[in-house]
Amino acid sequence: METRHSKRLNGKQNCSKTETSDERTLKISIRETKHNGKEMISASENILFQGYKVNVKKDVSNEDLLTSDDSVDTDEDEESHLQVIKRRQKIQQKRQELLQRLDLHQAVANFKATLKPVRVAPTASKPAKKRHCVKALPARKSIRLQNKQPGSEKYALRNVSSVNTDEYELNFQQPISYDEHPMVAIGFDPDHNENASDEEVCFDDYNKFKCRLSKGFATETKKISVAAATTSVSITANTYIESIKKLPCTWEKVVDNRIFSLTFNPRNDMLILAAGSKSGKVGIWDLNNADANDGLYSWSVHTRPVSNLLFATASPHLLYSCSFDGVLRSLDLQHQTFQKALMSSSSVSLSSFDFQDIGCDVIIVGCYRGEVVICDRRLRSKIDTHQAHDRVVKSISVHPRHRNYFATSSNDCKVKIFDFRKLAREVKCLNEAQKTVDSAYFSPLSGDKLLTTSLDDKIRIYDSSNIMDTHMVASVNHNNFTGRWLSNFRAIWHPRQEDIVVVGSMNRPVRQIDIFNGKLKYMHSLQDENLHSICSLTCVHPTYDVLAGGNSSGKVYTFGS
Repeated sequence: METRHSKRLNGKQNCSKTETSDERTLKISIRETKHNGKEMISASENILFQGYKVNVKKDVSNEDLLTSDDSVDTDEDEESHLQVIKRRQKIQQKRQELLQRLDLHQAVANFKATLKPVRVAPTASKPAKKRHCVKALPARKSIRLQNKQPGSEKYALRNVSSVNTDEYELNFQQPISYDEHPMVAIGFDPDHNENASDEEVCFDDYNKFKCRLSKGFATETKKISVAAATTSVSITANTYIESIKKLPCTWEKVVDNRIFSLTFNPRNDMLILAAGSKSGKVGIWDLNNADANDGLYSWSVHTRPVSNLLFATASPHLLYSCSFDGVLRSLDLQHQTFQKALMSSSSVSLSSFDFQDIGCDVIIVGCYRGEVVICDRRLRSKIDTHQAHDRVVKSISVHPRHRNYFATSSNDCKVKIFDFRKLAREVKCLNEAQKTVDSAYFSPLSGDKLLTTSLDDKIRIYDSSNIMDTHMVASVNHNNFTGRWLSNFRAIWHPRQEDIVVVGSMNRPVRQIDIFNGKLKYMHSLQDENLHSICSLTCVHPTYDVLAGGNSSGKVYTFGS
């Protein structure tokens, strides 16, 4: 602003500004004069407005000009803005006039009037399909979302008894009595077998099965001690692998759903396998005596998953089971009765157990909260309780020779060895695993080795010949990540061979069961054309050359004769 004003005041200057528009022509002349000692500027405007020429003159002082210069610029900006608005209004007005001259709206209406409506031939309507009324199952909710306490018998697992195409029948599982009562297999209640001849035949087969078990367990059998088993076994691991390659594979659906536990009866004159399911049922498979039911029978023993099953070696007719429902009980296959529960607690879930003495009278039980409970079946009560781990006890294994020692594994990634006589503190703690240790088992004959399986994809063997100096001697990478829908892998020893390890496999597309030697070197994989699923749990018969694997649909595959 100062530069422009200084130019105006230096001497006489004539400047003109012309703006051309449709209606106005502006001419400004500025002349510097002096009046009464003040410098004055005389400005004249020649305005042509609507054909008339008007001359406007005005004298202002320099001070007034300096103060009014800003207002002049503001007026010029407003005038230019008004011109833009007027120009836009003219353009819009011309467009409207053009549309009116063309009369497009009337032309469109005339064109539509000339069109003939197209008639669509009516199609035959299809008859409406009859929809069957299907009752939807209620949404599944966990006990936590229902604000209910886990382990309560009131909220037992529901069982779908029958599934039809028209409707689903959803029934709650009947409450189970944990007092002593007769064993009745599922589907073989005499009250429901009066009108059907086929069912009567099956019921007769069930009676024959019970009589066969009663007579078989009533007869004396030669017990195989640890020393006798050690001297009787002279074959090597390679010889055993060569013999097991030739064994046929058979399978049966033993329980209704996912298998949580699997074991063989230790008698050498019977071939009986037991499996525990997720719904709390225990199935028995008599492999050597197939009848109309293929030797398959099951019982409702618990209300929640059967976490562990073991036959008592001193009394093979007793099958012990523990479950997440907090109950430890036994099935007497000889007298066909359920014995009274040894331990029953709705607030504590049981995860594993093992027999402390050779007579199988004292039982060490692992709990979900990390406790270890000592029970005596003769007293049918708890003797002692000790906090072994911070989290769930996954497995318990008693040393075969020094039975005062037992090993436990847990979700806290630790394996601990305890002395039964001093439970206040562990004797040895092994913490090489980085994730949950699902199992830890002493070798069955000498107990000089400890086999562990963990979720960090490792199978380890420890030297436990000296309990105080137990250390790892072998390790192998093995895919143990089974996911939430499959039971976790648990590598086991062969009951007659301390240099044979059996474990399930995640290998695909060919499903198999892996076999390693005592140094965890791969030896062989059992495969078959009928094996199409993952066998998470495995077990080996102590006297027969029979190996079994259970999957998560209730099927058991056996390799052997």
